[in-house]
Amino acid sequence: MDTVKIENISKKYIPEVVKIWNESFSGLYMEPKISKQSLIKKTYESVQFDESASFIAFNNSKMVGFVISFADKQFENDSYWHMAVSGWIGAMAVSEPYRKQQIGEQLLKSADEVHKSKGRPIIFTGGGEGIDSFFPGIEDTMINASDFFKKMVMDLCAEHVLLKQI
Repeated sequence: MDTVKIENISKKYIPEVVKIWNESFSGLYMEPKISKQSLIKKTYESVQFDESASFIAFNNSKMVGFVISFADKQFENDSYWHMAVSGWIGAMAVSEPYRKQQIGEQLLKSADEVHKSKGRPIIFTGGGEGIDSFFPGIEDTMINASDFFKKMVMDLCAEHVLLKQI
């Protein structure tokens, strides 16, 4: 029986994340191939990257998926703004042979729990203001991804995909 384990992302897994990214998104409208350097720049060098809300999935010790999260962290401790802090799912993928096994759901739920615990009432997918984003959101032509997010009880919006009100 296959065992799926969800762990927080760390830099040591960047090469495997790059491999899954390049296998999953090759030929799509978003950044078609990503390098290790580009991924590090868009994550660990971004002030909005939230490592604590970013996860990787293993199936019997093989990495099979990831979710990368961002947040408007500059507002979290700023009482002046009196505004809800948002979170973003900047990128997410599950390797083709492991799809439709609830691994994506587990990754999203893990990210959602962290965002919720940090008081982020809204979570989007795609880019956001100031985020060096991976992609602008889910296009209608991405039927499998669109269906996946709809199944997760999420409403599609034009520019971003609102995951849910926590």
